[in-house]
Amino acid sequence: MGNSVLPELRDRMPAMRSMIFNRGEVSLHAMLTSAGCEACGDRDYDWHGLKRGPSPFALVQHTLAGNGRMRFEDRHFDIAPGDTMLLQFPHDNRYWLPPGAQWTFFWICVNGREALRIFLHLIERHGPVVRLSNETIERLAGQCLDVIDGRCDSAGKASATAYATVMTLGDELMLMPTRRHRQRHPAIQRVVDHVRGSLDANISVERLAETAGFTRHHFSRVFKDSEGLSPIDFVQRERMNKAVRLLQVGNASVKTVARACGFTDPNYFAKAFRRTFGVSPSEFQSSGLRRGD
Repeated sequence: MGNSVLPELRDRMPAMRSMIFNRGEVSLHAMLTSAGCEACGDRDYDWHGLKRGPSPFALVQHTLAGNGRMRFEDRHFDIAPGDTMLLQFPHDNRYWLPPGAQWTFFWICVNGREALRIFLHLIERHGPVVRLSNETIERLAGQCLDVIDGRCDSAGKASATAYATVMTLGDELMLMPTRRHRQRHPAIQRVVDHVRGSLDANISVERLAETAGFTRHHFSRVFKDSEGLSPIDFVQRERMNKAVRLLQVGNASVKTVARACGFTDPNYFAKAFRRTFGVSPSEFQSSGLRRGD
């Protein structure tokens, strides 16, 4: 690695650039929305993940100095120098500057079906706060600097940089052991196997708790501790993953795929799919940019 770009990035503070391009004939499945760097300490800084609009996007934010706070669902984190937050929106999260604190960081925001799919995978496997190598931080800082300095001034360049950001994270995190690398409890494994074999049926938390042999309350707590998701969110994720697989092969109708994934209402299925991947099932099926193509 050559000279660090971090001092150059600090020299730009505060700086931010938002990216807006006309929608072309071909959807780009990874796109920058904004990037920037700042040092805050004398003003309110408080973001709520359910109050940032309905459009899905993902955030990577790296702390250079100072401290912040974050709530991710029911978990709380002290964000320290060297910590990198990975968040997806809309989602039940909040991050803020504690009273009297200083917080210096840079960030990159991206959207698009493929970018969000990979981000969700990384968050589920490694959690919303990670410690990255210096090389990865330098690469992310360089990409942030490219945005700030206007070197991503076309849709193609912005999409390429967005994908590079996601892959920079993936290069490191996909090789790391997951935070849930331990073997599943046999009762939880029974539930996981049951869910994956019954995605076309009605799946209730009560039935899953019975499969595990636990009370509902105890099951929900143990399952989330094991998988990092509530039982309902896990079922939804598995249904969306199955939908993607079915849409990738053959020409099954959206109604057929919805039914195979446990959705009796195709319209509700389409809305759930778009919330997850940022594109409708029919758009995904006809895009020609399916995974593995």
